[in-house]
Amino acid sequence: MQTEIFKNFTCQKFILGLLETNSYLLYSEDTGEALLIDPAAPSKELAALIKEKSIQPDIYLTHAHADHIAGLEFFCNLLPDSTVYIAKADEQMLGDPILNLSSFIFDKPLTFIPKNLQTIKEGDKLTIFNECPYFTLLPGHTQGGSALVFEEAVFIGDSLFAGSIGRTDHPGGNLNMLLNSLKERILVLDNRKVFSGHGPSTSIKKERENNPFFF
Repeated sequence: MQTEIFKNFTCQKFILGLLETNSYLLYSEDTGEALLIDPAAPSKELAALIKEKSIQPDIYLTHAHADHIAGLEFFCNLLPDSTVYIAKADEQMLGDPILNLSSFIFDKPLTFIPKNLQTIKEGDKLTIFNECPYFTLLPGHTQGGSALVFEEAVFIGDSLFAGSIGRTDHPGGNLNMLLNSLKERILVLDNRKVFSGHGPSTSIKKERENNPFFF
């Protein structure tokens, strides 16, 4: 577990599942609000922290590949009143083990669709942690890939990594679309820390200046 402290919230990273996916729990001691991003696997440690903090996070899925949703059913059962946010274009992947790749990654296919599912579109905002982060759509890794943009941080899933970008050879992937999405909606932002779905964090400034995919 790794911890980052921002002005309005604390971020704790858990590396979960077969593909070592980054799952993030954001919470505020002041407001009692919380958000769980990409529950990659059932986790007793993460569940214990949620209980310890007495928080009831909503859930945000940056996209619907199996290694990012394998813990979704577990946490929806733990948090039955939580809203699950995902872009409309990836909604069908939740119940399709071929599209979400679970048929290829896991022994058991994933077909769980949350009851409290809310689809997001470009520019939709949350009111949380005394700020208004917004969702931005980043099609290319999947058709419904997205990021959540805070004042100090961006949670971007597998669209962008430190020194690289997400794969585009899976169903729904498109390299040109992903590059255009990132250039038009992420690289133009003021510098923020970037939290990816795998590997270390980076920053918009670092990727704008050093990522070979943007030259």
